[in-house]
Amino acid sequence: MRTMRIWLVFGIALFGWSGAAHAEDEAALTKRMVQLFKLKKYQEAIVVTKKLYSLNSQAKYLANIGRCYDLLRDDHNALFFYQRFLREEKNPERRTTILERVAVLRQRYSLIRREINILSDPTGADVLIDGKLQASQTPTVVWLAFGRHVIEVRKSGLKSVKREFEVTQGPTLTLDLRLEKPLAPQDPRGVLTLTANLEGAQVYLNGVLVGVTPLVGRRVRAGRYRVEVVSKAHKKWLREIEVEKGQTLRLMVELQNASETPTELWPETKKRSIKIAAGVMTGVGLAALSTALALYFVARRNYLDADCTVLQDTGIEVCKDQSKRDKSSRLNKYGAIPMWIVGGAASAAALTLWIVYATRPKGTRRDRAFWLVPTVSPSYTGLMTHVEF
Repeated sequence: MRTMRIWLVFGIALFGWSGAAHAEDEAALTKRMVQLFKLKKYQEAIVVTKKLYSLNSQAKYLANIGRCYDLLRDDHNALFFYQRFLREEKNPERRTTILERVAVLRQRYSLIRREINILSDPTGADVLIDGKLQASQTPTVVWLAFGRHVIEVRKSGLKSVKREFEVTQGPTLTLDLRLEKPLAPQDPRGVLTLTANLEGAQVYLNGVLVGVTPLVGRRVRAGRYRVEVVSKAHKKWLREIEVEKGQTLRLMVELQNASETPTELWPETKKRSIKIAAGVMTGVGLAALSTALALYFVARRNYLDADCTVLQDTGIEVCKDQSKRDKSSRLNKYGAIPMWIVGGAASAAALTLWIVYATRPKGTRRDRAFWLVPTVSPSYTGLMTHVEF
């Protein structure tokens, strides 16, 4: 320690020497730094020396700051400034004494903390430890107390990197972090491609002209649109579409000459027939179900009048008026049950016909991409679904 103090006194005198080229205020600060150190006012000496380093970034000032912290028994800051000095100072003679002192501090400090060497690609990134911004940028060395810590490295224009780990006693730990460029934001648009059997037809989206056919690779914002394709000699084509983000929607349009008469998907007489059939089947179903319900109550009444009981020892049903019991059974078997079946079938048929009528196509085949058609044959009865692509 005696050797170190002697070195510092002579070192400060050497490092504090300023030539005639130095500014007058820098010479005054240097003199003040030496005086404070001799008076052992190390905290005040640190403040003055940092001012000198800001005026003239010479490594010698870092060594003097580190020595003041060393004498204050602040091992953390002493190591920090000694290591900064070693990174900047190239003179081997000046480095030797500091290297010896760093070795002593490292051995003592490693009993309560661990040395972390933080690197990054690219260098010059800010370092945050447990959310607190550090004074130095990468590459840098920090001493962390044992326990759990979070280290984050940030650099403008790059995606920050965060690591959480447990610090335990051991040799120097190197943390090499690579900063990547942030992902480009996803394009919120989709692509619309529209072709037609006619070139030059105008294409409108929500009433706004966006081009003519063929419209290829048109980028539009994701969402719902009303598409119109217009040509003077042809009938207007109209459809509602939805464009999804990052997806391509392709439409093939067939424009119809204005003189052509579109073929009706269903004639009006067929629509009326479906409506009449649905009404008739509804009436039949309601009538059959009502009849079945009436027969059930009549049969129930006859059964109650028969005054039947079941013998507990034999389990045989014995009726006082067997004729009424038989009449009740016949009404259920030959009257109520068949009418339930007929009423249920008629109601199901009526419901199907009403659905067909309600979903009937309104327009021509060219204007409709989906419809239901009832189908009846000797082998089956049902609905045929028609879908156009």
